[in-house]
Amino acid sequence: MPRYNVYFKSENASPWDSNRSSYTVDASSESDAISKWERSSYATNGSCRNKVVGVEKIG
Repeated sequence: MPRYNVYFKSENASPWDSNRSSYTVDASSESDAISKWERSSYATNGSCRNKVVGVEKIG
């Protein structure tokens, strides 16, 4: 199964804030990687939601 990096940052982050975090997951597709990220603890940050800003296939 391929491996993906899902890049995300806070929904409240300003558009020019380049800080982002990544979540590495084995998934069958980019959309599968995002859905697994959404079910993980990384989708929220306390009371604030995070948003996906990119997906990269890494293996």
